[in-house]
Amino acid sequence: MEHWSEMLRAWMAGGGVTQSELAARLGVSQTTVSGWLRGRMPSAAHAAQLSDVAGIPWRAFLPESGALPATDDADDQAESA
Repeated sequence: MEHWSEMLRAWMAGGGVTQSELAARLGVSQTTVSGWLRGRMPSAAHAAQLSDVAGIPWRAFLPESGALPATDDADDQAESA
């Protein structure tokens, strides 16, 4: 299966969606979106949003351990504070 970050990149390119636009839509920073595009694993909540918005199958986000992290990174935690 294609890596979820490549699916996201293809969806964005196909729809002309920028990192900033996706960030605004999901309520995260552009830095977080950039990290996702480089393969940084999103939280379960953001994976669900990405699945809905970009049509990425849920199973594409599941690592071998079968669990997603609770949060993305300190960047999003700081934004919500």
